[in-house]
Amino acid sequence: MKFVTFATGRSGRPVLRAGVLGDGVVVDIDHAIAARGGKPVAGSSSEGSSQLLTLIRGGDGALEIAREATEHVVATGDDRKGDDVIIRSLDEVQLVAPLPRPNSLR
Repeated sequence: MKFVTFATGRSGRPVLRAGVLGDGVVVDIDHAIAARGGKPVAGSSSEGSSQLLTLIRGGDGALEIAREATEHVVATGDDRKGDDVIIRSLDEVQLVAPLPRPNSLR
């Protein structure tokens, strides 16, 4: 899995989301998990953002949940759940630094 952080427009302002890069697409991790009835592992907030750092802090269990959910939606082609877009074309998003606010490495 290649993790990415991507920006997508929502009500005229960009929102950062945690995703997985696929073949010409980006899969939104928390939306993929929610589509399967699961609890978000990348810390989806009320303003719509999610973070890879939250996913990483969740450990192996969170990473496995993310892997299973993203593989499932790609295999089934489930690209939406209600208003949430799960799979987006790479052309529809802007990739940004994977960890926009990384922890200090000192």
